[in-house]
Amino acid sequence: MPVYGRSTVFDSQIAAWNQQRFSLIPLVGGADSRVGKRPAIRWQPFTRRLPSSTELETWFGAGDRLAYGVVCGMVSGLVVLDLDDLQLAHRFARQFPHLIQTFTVQSGVRGTPHLYWRANFPVRTRSFPGGDLKADGSYVVGPGSQIAGREWQVLCHQPVRPISREELDAVLTYLMPPAQPDPEPVTPVANADFAALYGYYVDRLQSRNEALFRVACLMRDRGFTLDAVIDRLAEVHACQVSPSGAVTEAFSQRYGEALRTIRSVFTRPARRQHVAYNNDQQPVSRYPNAVREALLLRRDGAAIARTIEAARLMGIGAGAVITEPMLCRLLKGIISRETIRKALAACYEDGQPVFCPPENPRAVAEIPDGMVRQNNAILSGGQKQTRQFILPDAATLCRKLGVRAKGSDPITLDDVRSSRLYRLALHQALLRRRPGTYAQALLASRLGLSSRSVRRYNEALGVQSQPTYHETPLLWINLDTVPSAGDIDRFEIRTGGQFLLDDTGKRWPLKREIAAQLLSRGHRVSHMRQGFSSYHCGDAVLKQAEQAAVPASMPPALATIDSQPTACPAAAHLTSHAAAPEPMQHRPNLTREGPSGRRSPQQAVFTRKNASKRRFRQPLPDSTAERLACRIHRLIDDMTLPNARRLVDTYDAASAEAALRKFRWLKAHRHVTDEAGLIVTLARTSWLARKRRAAELAPAPCFHAEPSRKRRATGYVHPKRDSLRQSSTYRDWRADFFGWDDPLADTTTEAMAF
Repeated sequence: MPVYGRSTVFDSQIAAWNQQRFSLIPLVGGADSRVGKRPAIRWQPFTRRLPSSTELETWFGAGDRLAYGVVCGMVSGLVVLDLDDLQLAHRFARQFPHLIQTFTVQSGVRGTPHLYWRANFPVRTRSFPGGDLKADGSYVVGPGSQIAGREWQVLCHQPVRPISREELDAVLTYLMPPAQPDPEPVTPVANADFAALYGYYVDRLQSRNEALFRVACLMRDRGFTLDAVIDRLAEVHACQVSPSGAVTEAFSQRYGEALRTIRSVFTRPARRQHVAYNNDQQPVSRYPNAVREALLLRRDGAAIARTIEAARLMGIGAGAVITEPMLCRLLKGIISRETIRKALAACYEDGQPVFCPPENPRAVAEIPDGMVRQNNAILSGGQKQTRQFILPDAATLCRKLGVRAKGSDPITLDDVRSSRLYRLALHQALLRRRPGTYAQALLASRLGLSSRSVRRYNEALGVQSQPTYHETPLLWINLDTVPSAGDIDRFEIRTGGQFLLDDTGKRWPLKREIAAQLLSRGHRVSHMRQGFSSYHCGDAVLKQAEQAAVPASMPPALATIDSQPTACPAAAHLTSHAAAPEPMQHRPNLTREGPSGRRSPQQAVFTRKNASKRRFRQPLPDSTAERLACRIHRLIDDMTLPNARRLVDTYDAASAEAALRKFRWLKAHRHVTDEAGLIVTLARTSWLARKRRAAELAPAPCFHAEPSRKRRATGYVHPKRDSLRQSSTYRDWRADFFGWDDPLADTTTEAMAF
């Protein structure tokens, strides 16, 4: 039942909280439940101090405020358990009946309880499935508040109960159990592929029985029954010609031999599948993304992640005992020996190795007496013991790295061939799985890269980005929010990503004088601030750096299901191969538009940003355009000949000719300071005018000038190496000229003694 007006609980509860020295803040309130929970002020300072009586009177004294928040954390000594699931709340009450005997508030939106506890130690705010633990840096809606016609009511009026560290740890352990990685699904292989695989093994092994045994083991491990395997392989084996070409057995004998071999396979249970497969029948690894991101933040993290995932893709299960020679042989041509050694030598922050040695390593070979040193081996009791390691599983990595396994993207064997391909695959998988608005710094930190590298990755993957803008309409009353030209120069205000937009769609520099002039002419002006860009990945395929060749005698569709049923699954040496990659596509140049909706997103006609920087060092193919570029170069001092050619190529010759005529008139009648910038603006305006007359709404292409080369400094000497600056004469002169206020004076003990 919706409520209206300020309740009596509001004022009494605020007085009680203030007496208990809880930090309070005002909330927006209103009819929107999402916006109403937001603070009405800048509330971060009140996470460190309590509000004063004057501030409380200003916020709540007038009686028009209907919602407030209680700041949690050390400032109030308060921890609040916000449960969003009623069933979870009932289970929590049965598990911890003594902890629910405290001050409890019912949420007005969900009707779920908020349990208040006192804590005299720092607690970190965290989320869990079904709720949140509000602590440092967070707040909750206080009792008596009204948002969207709903009131937060008090369920239990008992005093706020203190909670100890042990009790809070027990609560967190119950609400957030140790995360387990998602099981790896096994994709069944098409039935027709097994007959072809059997024929391939016959040609490769020169043994029909061995080929039948391997394919039958593979089908058993994939979930096929005994009758299904007999139905698909027995007749094929009986009709198979001997590799030598001699026919010495009858059909019935060969068929009976097939039955005995297949039945012997099913006398043992199916082996556990360590590798999953995608739709293209390629083995994929599904380690948690949180583990991958945590490893990529380390200097040796890429080597660790690539080694673990490559070993899993080659059939080694988690917890298996491995050695360095085994990995080097198995991953030859995929991961280098240096990368494997770096991964095997890596340790966690607590000093424990990532690849832990087994408790009882076994000796694998004997050596002659007197031999002391062996590569990659340890001598013990006259035996050579190769160093052995245990391949870590996902649960151990999550626990050691302090992350939770929430999801995973598939990684193939071709993605782990280099660190760049590995990061490219993770970046592409994220944007394909969840396209949206991201901060470029967030995408960079996720992969352990810089923002510049992320931009190169976007161009390599064909990622399409669309910038977003926040629009603020400007009127005479809020015109002072725009800085003036003098303030920008005086205070060095950064105006990057900000501009003025009028009602015609034209952009202007962010200056108060320009906005006032536009408003005086009757234009509608908006202050545009660029926000995070929206990214989505197209159909461009990741261009692989290396492609291994599939044996000619082996069917391409069967390269991914080759598996040897031996004692060590890692002995399989056939790798999976993808089809030939498509040509790498560049990112299209999209229109930069804001929320005003004046333009529709369309791709630009020109993409000169991706052209070679030295492309315009040569004359243009069109002689008329080349003569026009030479004229622009002669008339404009700051415009180089390559940039003049680039200007004519970006905006066609007709637009450049019209821009040159306007430039001559403006230069003859007005004072021009930036000639190169003016000709570019005029060319863009002429291009847009011609397109509007032709009823084309395509956005204007951007002009990317070739940066000028910096000249080498000649005759420069560093002050610390300059003999003149280090001389006593120079020191005496500075002391006489500046006195003790010399900003470069040396205040060390030797200088004071001097």
